[in-house]
Amino acid sequence: MDKEMKILVVDDNRDLADNLVEILRRKGYFAAAAFDGEEAISRCRAGAFDLILLDFRLPDMDGLQLQEKLSLYTDADVIIITGYGTLQTATEAVRRPRVVGFETKPLDMARLLTFNRQVRDRRRAEKALEKSRQELKDSLQQTQRHAREVDALLEASKAVLANMDLEGASRRIFDISFGR
Repeated sequence: MDKEMKILVVDDNRDLADNLVEILRRKGYFAAAAFDGEEAISRCRAGAFDLILLDFRLPDMDGLQLQEKLSLYTDADVIIITGYGTLQTATEAVRRPRVVGFETKPLDMARLLTFNRQVRDRRRAEKALEKSRQELKDSLQQTQRHAREVDALLEASKAVLANMDLEGASRRIFDISFGR
């Protein structure tokens, strides 16, 4: 089960959107549907999604306009889905930030699920990399703190030694050791 992967299906064809949501849920994903651009924006404002399956033609705006608006609220990856795909449309779509795919209807579910897994795996790797970067940064800061503490101790030791009567201290240690 992959409930950590949240997918929003945006399509004005309610039957298709509901079927996609059901298939994704059966595959273990958290999935929700929106049936127009405004509803998609509202859902993205309310919660985080990892992937958006976005119909290119919606009643209130086209998919690329919506993708641009959604990018203000989410860093979700986007797969454009359309029944009206052209090479020009596909090229324009995949040049956009966060658009990772362009699929034509009827959808090839095996291919779409493969895209989902690839997005999931890449996001997991990005999170692990960010966690490692943060741990490395924290470790470096801690090492720098320790280095400053050692430098301070060294300077303090130099100051103590500079003010100490080593010859007198050595005689006293010698006298105490040999009982004088």
